[in-house]
Amino acid sequence: MLKKITAKYPLTLNEASAYFGIGYKKLSKFVQEHSDEEYVLWNGNRAQIRYAEKRESPKNAESLANRALADIISGKSEKSRGIEKVKKILFVCHGNICRSPMGEFVLKDMVRKSGIESEFEIASAATSREEIGNPVYPPARRKLAEHGIGCSGHSARQMTKADYDYYDMIICMDSNNLRNIRRIAGGDPDNKISLMLDHCGRTGQQVADPWYTGNFDATWTDVTDGCRGLLKELGY
Repeated sequence: MLKKITAKYPLTLNEASAYFGIGYKKLSKFVQEHSDEEYVLWNGNRAQIRYAEKRESPKNAESLANRALADIISGKSEKSRGIEKVKKILFVCHGNICRSPMGEFVLKDMVRKSGIESEFEIASAATSREEIGNPVYPPARRKLAEHGIGCSGHSARQMTKADYDYYDMIICMDSNNLRNIRRIAGGDPDNKISLMLDHCGRTGQQVADPWYTGNFDATWTDVTDGCRGLLKELGY
């Protein structure tokens, strides 16, 4: 069990996931379900170090955790030098002209207004090739503009396997996206892929697709709910 000195060096869930080799989604769920005093403090949540992915034995997981703490205390880690790990987030939908760019530019706006934009790298992509090179769909662009958010320079692109390796979190809009992302990435071995509304307590729900509904107000609500929930989940 990691000593309580960890509380002096709080880790975000992303940092804990990286340090301990535990999938972010599993770790996030675990820390939300546990609150025992014997658990380790991570950014306001408590987690038991003995928890690990199936590929790690409890003993090995504890060893990895204690080694990570030793690095933090000795000054070897980036966190101990005051360097925050940039959180790399990729939003994905079918065409990358409506929902995923809305997610990208809404979250960029939120972190900029909160003064934390240097801690994030945010982008978006498509699962299909149908809209490659196209800008944000005009009604989606107008909806963003209503709230003072620009999206100039956007050019739709398709997600690649390299994106899965590069980004920390891959957030999709619906179950079809989820299935297609897993096909592109060859599965989800690092538990990086999630539905956007899972991050705001609307587990299993899907972001309304305005391409079919024409209701960009509903999509705006879904996207902003998801982005706010994501930042709260990350400790902001």
